[in-house]
Amino acid sequence: MPYEERGNERECFDSTPCDRSVCRAFDLSVPVTITPFAEMQTPDATCVGEIEIHPGHRPCPGDVRRFEFTISQKINVEIPVQFGAEVCFDDVCIEDDGECEEEDMP
Repeated sequence: MPYEERGNERECFDSTPCDRSVCRAFDLSVPVTITPFAEMQTPDATCVGEIEIHPGHRPCPGDVRRFEFTISQKINVEIPVQFGAEVCFDDVCIEDDGECEEEDMP
C-alpha cells in the first residue's frame, strides 16, 4: 500500500488486491500434568438393629469373681471420600516444521 507521510499523519491508498496463500506447518505441544487425589473425610458409624448379649464361657458355676459375655452390634460405617484430579497445563511449545506439504493443503 503506497502512502505519503505528512507530519504525524500518513495518507494511505488501496491497491488492486492480488490473492495469494502461504502455508506453514507447525508442531504444537502442550505439557499436561494430572495429579489425582482422594481426600478422606470423617467416617460416621450408625448402629443398626438392637444390641445382642451372648453369654461367655464360665469355667466353674460358682465362680463369682468374673463373668464373661460378648456384646454384638451391627453397624453401618459411612466413609466419605472425595475423588478428583488437579490438571495443570504448561506453556505451549511450537516448532516450525517448514512449508506445508502439498497433501497437507486444504
